[in-house]
Amino acid sequence: MGEAKPTMRLLFPLLALIAMLAVACTSDEKAPTTNTPTPAPAIVVDHTGDPFKIVVSLPIFADMVREIAGSQAQVTTIIPVGADPQTYMPTDDQIKAVSEASIIFYNGLGLETPTQQFLETHQVHPTSLINFSHNIPSPSTQQPVDHQIYAEERGDDPHLYLDPQLAKVYPETIADTMVIKDGQNAAFYNARYTDYRNQIDAMNDFIRARLAMIPDANKSSLITYHNSLIHFARRYGLGVLGTVIDSGADGLTQAIAQKHPPAVFSETGYDDTVLEQVAGAAGIRVCQLDTDAIANETTTYLQMMQKDAETIATCLGAPAPTPS
Repeated sequence: MGEAKPTMRLLFPLLALIAMLAVACTSDEKAPTTNTPTPAPAIVVDHTGDPFKIVVSLPIFADMVREIAGSQAQVTTIIPVGADPQTYMPTDDQIKAVSEASIIFYNGLGLETPTQQFLETHQVHPTSLINFSHNIPSPSTQQPVDHQIYAEERGDDPHLYLDPQLAKVYPETIADTMVIKDGQNAAFYNARYTDYRNQIDAMNDFIRARLAMIPDANKSSLITYHNSLIHFARRYGLGVLGTVIDSGADGLTQAIAQKHPPAVFSETGYDDTVLEQVAGAAGIRVCQLDTDAIANETTTYLQMMQKDAETIATCLGAPAPTPS
């Protein structure tokens, strides 16, 4: 089946009506707040029956769904931790979960193409197939004053969630979808979204401060397997020097000789052979990042982001942070 692209375009106008009827304070909850996380209000959830069956493509999104929906969601992840989302082929025993799902979330923009095709083929309710990138304003486009251009239209790099400001649209989309499905508990989902958004803002402050400690000479020397850090680098004033996919071993060797970066960065789930070779020849470190999956002892999106930021800062020469 084809992708139900209009789904989220229609979701927000409908949400506005539902939210006004269900929770008079919804617009206030979505307004900018301070960066200090605050606990979500203790709201009684009166949804009856089994939790909503929700399928997601990646573990990152499973974590976000649990943050927003709590026990109201039974979440199934298609792509396992550590697998390459661009090549992972779902198995037949995952068909049942997809066919029974009332909501399905995936990233889009080619991040998980085999899985996206699998979801489109086996879903039963096309209106519940949600592509996050249809809702995220394109970070590479000058936005017109009369309408919004979204990342999916622009064809942006899919790693939008590695920019915390863009990442806030993911849980917002989840909260909006849950309100559509379960309007009687709109206050519950919106409160959890507000709390989570504040945590992302606080994380963003931590990352910005930590990366600012990288010596200026190293701030434009990110080398990775593929161009996963483009949005992250733009947000924090860093630069991507090269990637295995775009430059190959020879190109990376030349870039390293010119810029003398102290490290290159492998990514969980991707072949690091070339990075090991060029780093070994140059006598520099290979440091590992999680860019597509929560892995390597991190269990949440927030932990993954903070760990990656600390790895980048340390491996690019930032001094150790001062204990608070």
